Amino acid sequence: MTKDITTEERAVCFKLLNEYARTNHNCFVTELFLSPLSDVYFVCFRPVGGTKHSPNRYACKYLQFGMEDIRTMASAESLPDSDADRLDEALSMLPKNE
Repeated sequence: MTKDITTEERAVCFKLLNEYARTNHNCFVTELFLSPLSDVYFVCFRPVGGTKHSPNRYACKYLQFGMEDIRTMASAESLPDSDADRLDEALSMLPKNE
């Protein structure tokens, strides 16, 4: 396994992914964690809003990001176009809360 990213790198990625999801898809990041079995990070997105009675209150979408993707994102302090495209495709299918 490759060395884990730093706390600072993780914070930068969390912020970048969360801001993009909120701004473009009305979603937010709930989790960002390293798989215990591989050098892959999982990121969970959920729709903003809703109530305890909302039919979509448990809706979520997990995406995988490789260690190098996370490092690149953190060092550039920006979301690469390829990652933005992946988010656009995946999060556009996530049900929205009303």
